[in-house]
Amino acid sequence: MAPMILVATTVAHLVGASVGREGTAVQMSVPLADQLSRLGRWNPHSRRILLTSALSAGFASVFGTPIAGMLFGLEVRRVGRANYDALLPCLISSLVGNEVALALGAKHATYDIGYVPPIDLWSVLSATLAGVAFGVAAMTFVRSMRWCAKSMSDLVPVQVFRPVIGGVVVVLLGSLLGTDRFFGLGLPMITEAFTKPVAIGDFALKGLMTVISLATGFRGGEVTPLFVTGATLGNAMGIWLALPRGLLASMGFVGVFAGASNAPIASFIAGIELFGSGPLVYLAIACVVSYYCSGNVGMYTAQAVGEHKVPVTLPFAVKSPKRGP
Repeated sequence: MAPMILVATTVAHLVGASVGREGTAVQMSVPLADQLSRLGRWNPHSRRILLTSALSAGFASVFGTPIAGMLFGLEVRRVGRANYDALLPCLISSLVGNEVALALGAKHATYDIGYVPPIDLWSVLSATLAGVAFGVAAMTFVRSMRWCAKSMSDLVPVQVFRPVIGGVVVVLLGSLLGTDRFFGLGLPMITEAFTKPVAIGDFALKGLMTVISLATGFRGGEVTPLFVTGATLGNAMGIWLALPRGLLASMGFVGVFAGASNAPIASFIAGIELFGSGPLVYLAIACVVSYYCSGNVGMYTAQAVGEHKVPVTLPFAVKSPKRGP
Protein backbone atom coordinates (compact mmCIF):
# COMPACT_ATOMS: atom_id res chain seq x y z
CA MET A 1 0.00 0.00 0.00
CA ALA A 2 2.78 2.47 0.89
CA PRO A 3 4.38 2.45 -2.61
CA MET A 4 0.98 3.00 -4.22
CA ILE A 5 0.34 6.00 -1.96
CA LEU A 6 3.72 7.49 -2.89
CA VAL A 7 3.08 7.03 -6.60
CA ALA A 8 -0.43 8.50 -6.35
CA THR A 9 0.86 11.56 -4.49
CA THR A 10 3.68 12.07 -6.99
CA VAL A 11 1.20 11.97 -9.86
CA ALA A 12 -1.08 14.43 -8.05
CA HIS A 13 1.75 16.94 -7.70
CA LEU A 14 2.92 16.42 -11.28
CA VAL A 15 -0.50 17.37 -12.64
CA GLY A 16 -0.83 20.37 -10.32
CA ALA A 17 -3.48 19.13 -7.91
CA SER A 18 -3.82 21.34 -4.84
CA VAL A 19 -2.83 18.73 -2.27
CA GLY A 20 -0.26 18.50 0.49
CA ARG A 21 2.45 16.01 1.30
CA GLU A 22 1.98 15.19 4.98
CA GLY A 23 -0.86 12.83 4.14
CA THR A 24 1.58 10.69 2.21
CA ALA A 25 4.02 10.55 5.10
CA VAL A 26 1.28 9.61 7.54
CA GLN A 27 -0.42 7.16 5.18
CA MET A 28 2.91 5.45 4.53
CA SER A 29 4.14 5.39 8.13
CA VAL A 30 0.96 3.91 9.60
CA PRO A 31 0.70 0.94 7.14
CA LEU A 32 4.41 0.24 7.63
CA ALA A 33 3.90 0.21 11.39
CA ASP A 34 0.88 -2.04 10.91
CA GLN A 35 3.02 -4.51 8.97
CA LEU A 36 5.60 -4.37 11.76
CA SER A 37 2.92 -5.23 14.31
CA ARG A 38 2.18 -8.43 12.40
CA LEU A 39 5.70 -9.72 13.02
CA GLY A 40 5.04 -10.23 16.72
CA ARG A 41 2.17 -10.91 19.05
CA TRP A 42 1.00 -7.38 19.70
CA ASN A 43 -2.13 -7.03 21.78
CA PRO A 44 -4.71 -4.45 20.58
CA HIS A 45 -3.57 -1.83 23.10
CA SER A 46 0.11 -2.09 22.14
CA ARG A 47 -0.75 -2.10 18.46
CA ARG A 48 -2.78 1.09 18.87
CA ILE A 49 0.17 2.79 20.58
CA LEU A 50 2.47 1.67 17.76
CA LEU A 51 0.16 3.09 15.08
CA THR A 52 -0.27 6.33 17.04
CA SER A 53 3.51 6.67 17.28
CA ALA A 54 3.81 6.16 13.53
CA LEU A 55 1.27 8.93 13.01
CA SER A 56 3.37 11.28 15.15
CA ALA A 57 6.58 10.36 13.35
CA GLY A 58 5.06 11.00 9.93
CA PHE A 59 3.78 14.45 10.91
CA ALA A 60 7.01 15.49 12.65
CA SER A 61 9.27 14.38 9.80
CA VAL A 62 7.36 16.40 7.18
CA PHE A 63 7.12 19.72 9.02
CA GLY A 64 10.15 19.60 11.31
CA THR A 65 7.96 19.97 14.41
CA PRO A 66 8.68 16.99 16.70
CA ILE A 67 6.75 18.24 19.74
CA ALA A 68 3.73 19.15 17.64
CA GLY A 69 4.03 15.77 15.94
CA MET A 70 3.91 14.04 19.31
CA LEU A 71 0.80 15.98 20.33
CA PHE A 72 -0.86 15.51 16.95
CA GLY A 73 -0.77 11.74 17.33
CA LEU A 74 -2.22 12.02 20.84
CA GLU A 75 -4.99 14.48 19.97
CA VAL A 76 -6.24 13.53 16.56
CA ARG A 77 -7.94 10.16 17.24
CA ARG A 78 -10.70 11.60 19.43
CA VAL A 79 -11.99 15.13 19.69
CA GLY A 80 -11.37 16.45 23.20
CA ARG A 81 -9.67 13.34 24.54
CA ALA A 82 -5.93 12.75 24.20
CA ASN A 83 -4.36 9.28 24.49
CA TYR A 84 -1.66 9.95 27.06
CA ASP A 85 -0.76 6.28 27.35
CA ALA A 86 1.13 6.79 24.07
CA LEU A 87 2.90 9.97 25.24
CA LEU A 88 6.45 8.63 25.53
CA PRO A 89 6.34 6.42 22.40
CA CYS A 90 4.97 9.36 20.39
CA LEU A 91 7.71 11.66 21.68
CA ILE A 92 10.45 9.18 20.81
CA SER A 93 9.04 8.42 17.36
CA SER A 94 8.60 12.13 16.57
CA LEU A 95 12.16 12.99 17.56
CA VAL A 96 13.63 10.03 15.70
CA GLY A 97 11.47 10.63 12.62
CA ASN A 98 12.50 14.28 12.45
CA GLU A 99 16.20 13.48 12.87
CA VAL A 100 16.06 10.78 10.20
CA ALA A 101 14.41 13.22 7.79
CA LEU A 102 17.11 15.82 8.49
CA ALA A 103 19.86 13.22 8.07
CA LEU A 104 18.42 12.31 4.67
CA GLY A 105 18.64 15.94 3.57
CA ALA A 106 15.13 17.22 4.24
CA LYS A 107 14.88 21.01 4.43
CA HIS A 108 12.15 22.57 6.55
CA ALA A 109 10.80 26.04 5.86
CA THR A 110 11.43 28.92 8.24
CA TYR A 111 9.34 32.08 8.49
CA ASP A 112 9.94 35.60 9.77
CA ILE A 113 6.68 37.08 10.99
CA GLY A 114 8.16 40.48 11.80
CA TYR A 115 6.89 42.75 14.57
CA VAL A 116 4.76 41.31 17.38
CA PRO A 117 2.86 44.02 19.29
CA PRO A 118 2.47 43.90 23.08
CA ILE A 119 -0.66 42.36 24.53
CA ASP A 120 -3.48 44.75 25.36
CA LEU A 121 -7.27 44.75 25.28
CA TRP A 122 -7.55 45.71 21.61
CA SER A 123 -4.96 43.22 20.43
CA VAL A 124 -6.69 40.41 22.33
CA LEU A 125 -10.04 41.45 20.83
CA SER A 126 -8.52 41.51 17.33
CA ALA A 127 -6.94 38.09 17.87
CA THR A 128 -10.27 36.70 19.07
CA LEU A 129 -12.11 38.01 16.02
CA ALA A 130 -9.42 36.51 13.81
CA GLY A 131 -9.83 33.18 15.62
CA VAL A 132 -13.56 33.21 14.90
CA ALA A 133 -12.85 33.78 11.21
CA PHE A 134 -10.31 30.94 11.18
CA GLY A 135 -12.82 28.59 12.80
CA VAL A 136 -15.54 29.48 10.30
CA ALA A 137 -13.07 28.99 7.44
CA ALA A 138 -12.08 25.58 8.84
CA MET A 139 -15.70 24.48 9.21
CA THR A 140 -16.51 25.68 5.69
CA PHE A 141 -13.55 23.76 4.29
CA VAL A 142 -14.47 20.51 6.06
CA ARG A 143 -18.15 20.62 5.16
CA SER A 144 -17.43 21.61 1.56
CA MET A 145 -14.97 18.76 1.15
CA ARG A 146 -17.39 16.19 2.57
CA TRP A 147 -20.27 17.47 0.45
CA CYS A 148 -18.14 17.51 -2.70
CA ALA A 149 -16.80 14.01 -2.03
CA LYS A 150 -20.30 12.62 -1.48
CA SER A 151 -21.60 14.37 -4.59
CA MET A 152 -18.78 12.95 -6.70
CA SER A 153 -19.42 9.48 -5.29
CA ASP A 154 -23.09 9.72 -6.25
CA LEU A 155 -22.55 11.27 -9.67
CA VAL A 156 -19.47 9.28 -10.72
CA PRO A 157 -19.74 5.70 -9.39
CA VAL A 158 -16.53 4.59 -11.14
CA GLN A 159 -13.80 5.82 -8.81
CA VAL A 160 -11.01 5.92 -11.40
CA PHE A 161 -12.85 8.63 -13.38
CA ARG A 162 -13.14 11.05 -10.47
CA PRO A 163 -9.53 12.34 -10.50
CA VAL A 164 -9.81 12.86 -14.26
CA ILE A 165 -12.86 15.06 -13.77
CA GLY A 166 -11.24 16.85 -10.84
CA GLY A 167 -8.07 17.49 -12.82
CA VAL A 168 -10.03 18.96 -15.72
CA VAL A 169 -11.98 21.25 -13.37
CA VAL A 170 -8.80 22.44 -11.63
CA VAL A 171 -7.07 23.16 -14.95
CA LEU A 172 -10.12 25.03 -16.25
CA LEU A 173 -10.27 27.13 -13.09
CA GLY A 174 -6.58 27.93 -13.40
CA SER A 175 -7.07 28.93 -17.03
CA LEU A 176 -10.03 31.15 -16.17
CA LEU A 177 -8.03 32.83 -13.41
CA GLY A 178 -5.00 33.18 -15.66
CA THR A 179 -2.55 31.90 -13.05
CA ASP A 180 -1.02 28.71 -11.70
CA ARG A 181 -0.40 30.07 -8.20
CA PHE A 182 -3.19 27.94 -6.72
CA PHE A 183 -1.80 24.65 -8.05
CA GLY A 184 0.32 22.27 -5.99
CA LEU A 185 1.45 22.92 -2.43
CA GLY A 186 1.26 26.71 -2.74
CA LEU A 187 4.39 27.38 -0.68
CA PRO A 188 5.17 30.67 -2.50
CA MET A 189 1.79 31.94 -1.32
CA ILE A 190 2.83 31.33 2.29
CA THR A 191 6.01 33.33 1.76
CA GLU A 192 4.00 36.17 0.22
CA ALA A 193 1.55 36.14 3.13
CA PHE A 194 4.40 36.92 5.53
CA THR A 195 6.05 39.61 3.41
CA LYS A 196 3.39 41.64 1.57
CA PRO A 197 -0.37 42.14 1.19
CA VAL A 198 -2.11 39.41 -0.80
CA ALA A 199 -5.41 39.50 -2.67
CA ILE A 200 -8.44 39.15 -0.41
CA GLY A 201 -9.83 36.21 -2.40
CA ASP A 202 -6.63 34.13 -2.46
CA PHE A 203 -7.58 32.09 0.60
CA ALA A 204 -10.98 31.16 -0.86
CA LEU A 205 -9.56 30.19 -4.25
CA LYS A 206 -6.84 28.05 -2.67
CA GLY A 207 -9.41 26.39 -0.45
CA LEU A 208 -11.68 25.74 -3.43
CA MET A 209 -8.86 24.17 -5.45
CA THR A 210 -7.96 21.96 -2.50
CA VAL A 211 -11.54 20.83 -1.91
CA ILE A 212 -11.94 19.88 -5.58
CA SER A 213 -8.59 18.07 -5.71
CA LEU A 214 -9.13 16.02 -2.55
CA ALA A 215 -12.82 15.32 -3.06
CA THR A 216 -12.19 13.93 -6.54
CA GLY A 217 -9.61 11.43 -5.32
CA PHE A 218 -6.18 13.04 -5.59
CA ARG A 219 -3.79 11.89 -2.86
CA GLY A 220 -1.44 14.00 -0.77
CA GLY A 221 -3.07 15.58 2.22
CA GLU A 222 -4.88 18.64 3.50
CA VAL A 223 -2.46 20.20 5.95
CA THR A 224 -0.13 22.25 3.73
CA PRO A 225 -3.01 23.67 1.63
CA LEU A 226 -4.76 24.54 4.90
CA PHE A 227 -1.61 26.32 6.06
CA VAL A 228 -1.71 28.33 2.82
CA THR A 229 -5.42 29.07 3.18
CA GLY A 230 -4.99 30.17 6.78
CA ALA A 231 -1.92 32.32 6.15
CA THR A 232 -3.52 34.15 3.23
CA LEU A 233 -6.78 34.61 5.16
CA GLY A 234 -4.86 36.07 8.10
CA ASN A 235 -2.96 38.39 5.79
CA ALA A 236 -6.20 39.58 4.18
CA MET A 237 -7.69 40.35 7.61
CA GLY A 238 -4.92 42.88 8.16
CA ILE A 239 -7.19 45.33 6.33
CA TRP A 240 -9.69 45.31 9.20
CA LEU A 241 -7.79 44.23 12.32
CA ALA A 242 -5.24 46.25 14.26
CA LEU A 243 -2.51 43.62 14.02
CA PRO A 244 0.47 43.27 11.63
CA ARG A 245 -0.16 41.16 8.55
CA GLY A 246 2.79 38.87 9.29
CA LEU A 247 1.43 38.10 12.75
CA LEU A 248 -2.08 37.50 11.41
CA ALA A 249 -0.63 35.21 8.73
CA SER A 250 1.10 33.12 11.42
CA MET A 251 -2.14 32.97 13.42
CA GLY A 252 -4.11 31.86 10.38
CA PHE A 253 -1.40 29.36 9.45
CA VAL A 254 -2.06 27.33 12.60
CA GLY A 255 -5.56 28.57 13.45
CA VAL A 256 -7.38 27.16 10.43
CA PHE A 257 -5.58 23.85 10.85
CA ALA A 258 -6.53 23.75 14.55
CA GLY A 259 -10.20 24.09 13.65
CA ALA A 260 -10.16 21.62 10.76
CA SER A 261 -8.11 18.94 12.53
CA ASN A 262 -9.60 19.35 16.03
CA ALA A 263 -6.03 19.33 17.35
CA PRO A 264 -5.61 22.80 18.93
CA ILE A 265 -2.70 21.99 21.25
CA ALA A 266 -0.63 20.39 18.49
CA SER A 267 -1.40 23.35 16.22
CA PHE A 268 -0.38 25.84 18.92
CA ILE A 269 2.92 24.06 19.59
CA ALA A 270 3.57 23.80 15.84
CA GLY A 271 3.22 27.57 15.70
CA ILE A 272 5.82 28.01 18.43
CA GLU A 273 8.21 25.57 16.73
CA LEU A 274 7.81 27.35 13.39
CA PHE A 275 7.55 31.01 14.46
CA GLY A 276 9.21 31.14 17.87
CA SER A 277 7.76 32.12 21.24
CA GLY A 278 7.19 35.80 20.38
CA PRO A 279 3.58 35.40 19.17
CA LEU A 280 2.78 32.74 21.79
CA VAL A 281 -0.33 34.43 23.22
CA TYR A 282 -1.70 35.33 19.79
CA LEU A 283 -1.19 31.78 18.51
CA ALA A 284 -2.95 30.36 21.56
CA ILE A 285 -5.96 32.63 21.09
CA ALA A 286 -6.19 31.83 17.38
CA CYS A 287 -6.02 28.06 17.90
CA VAL A 288 -8.40 27.85 20.86
CA VAL A 289 -11.05 30.18 19.44
CA SER A 290 -10.88 28.52 16.02
CA TYR A 291 -11.22 25.09 17.63
CA TYR A 292 -14.41 26.08 19.45
CA CYS A 293 -15.90 27.84 16.41
CA SER A 294 -15.33 25.03 13.90
CA GLY A 295 -17.87 22.46 15.11
CA ASN A 296 -17.30 18.86 16.15
CA VAL A 297 -16.84 17.50 12.63
CA GLY A 298 -13.22 17.53 11.44
CA MET A 299 -11.44 16.78 8.20
CA TYR A 300 -10.44 13.27 9.32
CA THR A 301 -13.41 10.97 8.79
CA ALA A 302 -12.07 8.33 11.18
CA GLN A 303 -11.87 10.84 14.03
CA ALA A 304 -14.28 10.08 16.87
CA VAL A 305 -15.91 12.60 19.21
CA GLY A 306 -14.53 11.85 22.67
CA GLU A 307 -15.85 15.01 24.33
CA HIS A 308 -18.04 17.70 22.83
CA LYS A 309 -16.43 21.12 22.56
CA VAL A 310 -19.23 22.95 24.37
CA PRO A 311 -18.75 22.01 28.06
CA VAL A 312 -22.32 22.90 29.10
CA THR A 313 -25.65 21.76 27.75
CA LEU A 314 -27.52 24.57 26.05
CA PRO A 315 -31.27 24.22 25.40
CA PHE A 316 -30.83 25.20 21.74
CA ALA A 317 -27.63 23.27 21.07
CA VAL A 318 -27.67 20.43 18.55
CA LYS A 319 -24.81 18.04 19.17
CA SER A 320 -23.53 15.15 17.14
CA PRO A 321 -23.49 11.75 18.87
CA LYS A 322 -20.35 10.49 20.50
CA ARG A 323 -18.39 7.75 18.83
CA GLY A 324 -15.81 5.54 20.37
CA PRO A 325 -15.08 4.75 24.01
